[in-house]
Amino acid sequence: MKFDPKALRTLIPAQITYWEKHAPENFSGGPFNDRSGGMITFSAPDQQTAEIICREDPFIKEGIVDAYWVREWLVSHRR
Repeated sequence: MKFDPKALRTLIPAQITYWEKHAPENFSGGPFNDRSGGMITFSAPDQQTAEIICREDPFIKEGIVDAYWVREWLVSHRR
C-alpha cells in the first residue's frame, strides 16, 4: 500500500462509500495496525464475483494498493 496522504484524504471516504454500497451483510475490513495494508472479508457467490468486487475498490482503481489477492476462506469454526 502506498502512503499518499493527499490521495488518501479523497480515497478513504470513497472506499467507505464503495464498500457500504457493495459489501454483503457479513463484510468486515480494516487496516493492519502498522498501516502497511489491510484485509477485507466478505461472502460472494463465486470467485469471479469476489474478484470483480475487489477490482472496483477505489484504492485498487487509483493505485494506492498495488498488490492484492482474492482467496477463498473455508470457515471451520463460528460462534
